[in-house]
Amino acid sequence: MIYAMISDCVEVDCLINDVRKDGIFYSMATVSQKIAAAIGVSILGNCMDWIGYNDQKATQTLYTQHGIAVLFIGVTYVCLLISIICMITNPLTKKRYQDVLEALKKKEHGYKINIEEFKDLLIIKKKR
Repeated sequence: MIYAMISDCVEVDCLINDVRKDGIFYSMATVSQKIAAAIGVSILGNCMDWIGYNDQKATQTLYTQHGIAVLFIGVTYVCLLISIICMITNPLTKKRYQDVLEALKKKEHGYKINIEEFKDLLIIKKKR
C-alpha cells in the first residue's frame, strides 16, 4: 500500500515546497518496510515460541496448530482491515489528485496557487 501512495505524497509535497523529493519518499518507504518486517519477524518468532511450536516434532499439538491458524489468518485479517481503514480515510481521492496535478501545472507556468484550497490534504505549519 505504501508504494502506491508515494507518487501522491511526492506531488502534494511538491505543491507545497516547490521541490520534488522522490528519492526521500522512496527511501523512507523502503526503510520503514524493512524495519516493520524485522519487528514483525521478531514478534512472530516470539508468538510461535509462546504457542509451543517445536520444529523438532513432526506433528504439533492441537493448541499449537490452533495458535498458528490464529497467527496467520487472524493477524493477516487485522492487518488487512487496518490497511482498508487507512485507504478509506485517505483524503486524497482521484479527483483531488487531479486538482493537485492541475495546480502544479499552473504553478509551473507562473500562476500563484492558494495552498489553503488543499488544506484537507496537508498538515500546514503556521509560521511564527
